[in-house]
Amino acid sequence: MHTQTNLRRRPHAFAMLDALGLVVIAGALGSIAMVASPISRARESSNQLKDATQIRGIGQSMITWSGSNKEQYPIPGKFDKDNATVAEKGNAKNTTGAIFSMLIWNASITPELIVSPMENNPKIKPLKAYELVAPKAAVDPKKAQWDPSLSGDMNSATGGHISYANLQPSGDRIKRWADTYDASHAQLAYRGPQITASTVHDEFTATPTFANQKSLTFNVYTYAGKPGSWSGNVAFADNHIEFIDNHYTPGKKTETGAQYKNAKGEKRPDLAFFDESDDPASTNNILGIFIKAGDKPADYLGAWD
Repeated sequence: MHTQTNLRRRPHAFAMLDALGLVVIAGALGSIAMVASPISRARESSNQLKDATQIRGIGQSMITWSGSNKEQYPIPGKFDKDNATVAEKGNAKNTTGAIFSMLIWNASITPELIVSPMENNPKIKPLKAYELVAPKAAVDPKKAQWDPSLSGDMNSATGGHISYANLQPSGDRIKRWADTYDASHAQLAYRGPQITASTVHDEFTATPTFANQKSLTFNVYTYAGKPGSWSGNVAFADNHIEFIDNHYTPGKKTETGAQYKNAKGEKRPDLAFFDESDDPASTNNILGIFIKAGDKPADYLGAWD
């Protein structure tokens, strides 16, 4: 089991801690494990593998897309120039829903592929009524370039259709929203909790503050990860997948392998689901399901539970 942090490789950073953690969990849950159904454990293992396969499939579809688009991943604002698909203009079109919808529209993926088998939010389900021809939700259905009804907003009245977070394509991060084939560039991940602040301890360690300590993302894995901690698959630019377990836990420090430099040039720990405000060039990792987008990072709005 890989124990990488967000989201650059730092081999063996948590190997001993993870081993100890598993012993503690096994001891605490010993009586439960004896009566737990083997099917439940097997099902989680199977679904974890399927989740990795799905996120790899999305990553491969983006790489394939980039081959015909100057090595860049989907940027909806570059295609819907006459605003026939959605009324938003320019980079405001670059939401997660639009990005994935473009891939579905071009037969690279299916609506089912972007909903994880590990999804535990009942308001996130595949869009079964995706319209590949003249989508009614478009401004001009006959000229539409994707179905705008595909949404990442799980908190809306109709719910969301996406389990996976993408790298925010803004600031200097736009350079990484491309087929860089860099094994340290995180591009996609199982959605995570909203982080509102970070208390930095050193260049590798910080304590995040979460908007919701009861986020459903903290309780996705029972066996492969510890309930109450975020675990998930992450896809990198070379399309390798890593399962990162027990990475974020409310009230506890997080050790990261990824770093950014603040305005003073000091190295700081980079939290994957948080846009650190002291990164002047916006080179840090921020992955999310974005329901609003724009010309600058401040224009983006994520959907969280």
